[in-house]
Amino acid sequence: MTSPPPSSVNRQSWLARLAGVGLQRPKTTVGVALLVLAICGLALWGMPISTSRYKLVAADNPYQAKMLRFFDRYGYPDSLVVVVGGPDAAARRAAVDTLSAKLEAMPELQGRVLGRMHARHIAELLLLFEPRALDQLAERLDGSPKALLEAGLPAWIEAVDEQLQAGLEGEGGDAGDAKVDTGLAQVTKLVRALDDHLEGGDATAALIGLGDDKAAKLPTSITLDDAGYLTTTNGEYHLIALFPSLPGMEGQQVAPLVEAIRKTRDEAGLPANIEAKVTGLPAFVADEVSVVSRGLFETSAATTVGIILLLLFAFRSFRYTFLSLMPLGVGVVLTLAMTRLIFGGLNLITSSFVSVLLALGIDFGVYVLARYGELVRGGKDTADAIAGALEKAGPGMILGAVTTIFAFLMTTVIEFTAYSELGIITAMGLVFMVAVTFLLLPALIFLAGKGERIESPELGGVRTLPSILYKIRWIAPSIALVGVLVAVPGWFRIQFNARYFDFLPDNTETSWGLDRIEDDPNLSPVQASVGVDGVEAARALADRLRALDEVGTVQSGTDLLPKLSDEDLAALRKGLAAGIPDFAKLRDRKRDPQELKDAVNGLVDTVDEVAFALRRADRPTAAVDELKKALTKLKKDVDGLSDDEPLARTERDAADLLERAFATAKQVADRGGYEPTDLPPLFRTRFTSKDGKGLAIFANPKGDIWNAATAETFARKVQEVAPEMSGLAVTVHEHMRMIKEGFAKASLLSVGMVLIVLFIGFRRIEDVLFAVLPVAIGVSWLLGIMGYFGLNFDVANIVAVPLVMGVGVDAGTHMIHRWRQSADRAKGKGSLEEIIRGTGAAVLMASLTTATGFAALMLGEYGGMKTLGLTMTLGVLGCLIASLVVLPCVLVLTGRAR
Repeated sequence: MTSPPPSSVNRQSWLARLAGVGLQRPKTTVGVALLVLAICGLALWGMPISTSRYKLVAADNPYQAKMLRFFDRYGYPDSLVVVVGGPDAAARRAAVDTLSAKLEAMPELQGRVLGRMHARHIAELLLLFEPRALDQLAERLDGSPKALLEAGLPAWIEAVDEQLQAGLEGEGGDAGDAKVDTGLAQVTKLVRALDDHLEGGDATAALIGLGDDKAAKLPTSITLDDAGYLTTTNGEYHLIALFPSLPGMEGQQVAPLVEAIRKTRDEAGLPANIEAKVTGLPAFVADEVSVVSRGLFETSAATTVGIILLLLFAFRSFRYTFLSLMPLGVGVVLTLAMTRLIFGGLNLITSSFVSVLLALGIDFGVYVLARYGELVRGGKDTADAIAGALEKAGPGMILGAVTTIFAFLMTTVIEFTAYSELGIITAMGLVFMVAVTFLLLPALIFLAGKGERIESPELGGVRTLPSILYKIRWIAPSIALVGVLVAVPGWFRIQFNARYFDFLPDNTETSWGLDRIEDDPNLSPVQASVGVDGVEAARALADRLRALDEVGTVQSGTDLLPKLSDEDLAALRKGLAAGIPDFAKLRDRKRDPQELKDAVNGLVDTVDEVAFALRRADRPTAAVDELKKALTKLKKDVDGLSDDEPLARTERDAADLLERAFATAKQVADRGGYEPTDLPPLFRTRFTSKDGKGLAIFANPKGDIWNAATAETFARKVQEVAPEMSGLAVTVHEHMRMIKEGFAKASLLSVGMVLIVLFIGFRRIEDVLFAVLPVAIGVSWLLGIMGYFGLNFDVANIVAVPLVMGVGVDAGTHMIHRWRQSADRAKGKGSLEEIIRGTGAAVLMASLTTATGFAALMLGEYGGMKTLGLTMTLGVLGCLIASLVVLPCVLVLTGRAR
């Protein structure tokens, strides 16, 4: 029969009376807890985890505010890149063609795919590249080019023929060899472009280079091969750049698009020897949310299993194990619900709090149950043992919890908001777990035993530990001191690695792709961005940025818009004044393949005459020989035409290109200058603001942006030129500063607050120093190991210092609290056996479960979890050794324990 709790509970200390709250009505207490859990569980449904790098800092931070203003006006600039690898350039180009066509068919990417620079991509600018072309053509034709452009391809070939004949007859004057070769080379390009198009190909490779200076007509930040395909700067890989309109940079927002792109890639039927990997920041975020979510589940499961097995081994009781986990589970659910209410969800940093709480929160149940088991073995009945456990272990638990809570709350001084949130969330979780331990755990213990005592054997091996420690009372502290002295030089070897790209597993395609484009000066996703009103202002700013030694490349839409002098504008207006062709006539005209054959045959004959004249005049013939080769192939293909469809398709395509070129040229001529909306549609999506008035400029840093000095110099220099410059390449420096300075400040404040709290709790400075001795040793060893083994701090494991401080102080506090209880009974000299076999066993179990929880993080794929897990495991084990071995020996040596 279940016995009621004794009334004597109400006459004990306030901690015992607190336990009595749950013991008076255990079923009601558990029922209320279950109701609260159910409500919190509903609130947790669909808890979002933000993987956006853009939400880790408060919006009112100056750097963050500039970046958000850019996003509001220009959208999210982060592009996707498909990196195509293969055995040779021809195979890679074929894969780019196939995949580009498939991707272009996706609604989200229509008009936003660039794998090869086609004439259609820059059609609006063709006349702006050569503003005198129409005027010069009118002079050669002795009239308007309008009628010629409407007449179709055979008439165009005949016009070229007439110009060559005029040169033969001396009407071109005494042209030099260079001028003749240039003219013949341009005709050769036109012939090859026409031949390619008639065969169903694309004229891009020839048309792109028609002007005198190819580089002046294309963005300087784009690397193209000889056929107009995008490549890495070293030419080893071909690329497809994708410029989707992103709704945001959350993993959940970009993942569907990334998955659709990869599905399209997989269904494109690319050869087995072709690699096509989708990368870029959106892909990184999409992969990250998948890896992090999977890692949270796997590591949380591994942590739970590991802790359960360890508790079963320690307690050798299923009920003890179950009861130890209760405060943990309830506290995590309550904390998650409060996090959802206050912060709306988790982010990349705060998502680690579950593992942190699992590792830290298990201590409370362990300490209470360890003391409960000790009292039960000493003959106490259930209620008295429960009340006694809280009365005896409670002060140490509260003191340890408060010091740990304050250590985490000190992270609120860090400007990097995500860490402040982590500190607040973890502190809330610890408060909930302490409350659950005192209010709910007594009722659960009482109900689990049905009012009877739940016995658990003493932890194996602990019985012999006091005698061993007494024998090594000089050796252990000496070794610990030597270890600290050896560790100190290693502290100064530790670096801070801000590069979070390494967190993704190497086997993800995003990681593979980033390795191949991150150091490319044109393609690195680590960019700085700024918006400028007006084309000429943007052009001037781009030039100033390019002049900086710290800048690798600058991407600007103004690279596509050639500078127009007053003379250029006058010539453009004069050419347009002669009349704009009716391109409907060109599209719809009646065609006869024989017209084209006759025109080509006539041009062949004229070129033969030119070649003969050059040889006769003993002038170079290399250029005309190339033209003859191109014409020979064209004649063969034209002679083989059986219908007019290839000719009709070519002329329709030409009409589309020329119509767009004339329309933009007329707008520019009428206006007398450029507007950002004059850019072709593909580049408009990349560079133009939503209101059409601004142009975005992107600057890639030169050198390793993850190096603090490089990042600081780059940010300072570009902001001197453009104060509104923002973006990852600028904020990475500021974020590094925030994190390093913030954690240095938080750690110092944590130490101060811990010492104050311990002094308030112990009221003796020497007890405070003894309590912090384990954490001082443990942190010293941890930093030394990190320095000597090349383990650096990063954005994930930087929280290890306050975490280890919390764990180490908690363990030291419990040991000193038990020593004080023992010393009070023995007139100032505590019993080493009582300290070790009582609280020492609980410290061992709590620390091992904590270490198990953090060690489980190393099982995940995400690099951030791995580095945090490794760092914390080393720190916790160091504090455990210092608490369980070094501290007791020091107490013996100083005469405080026997």
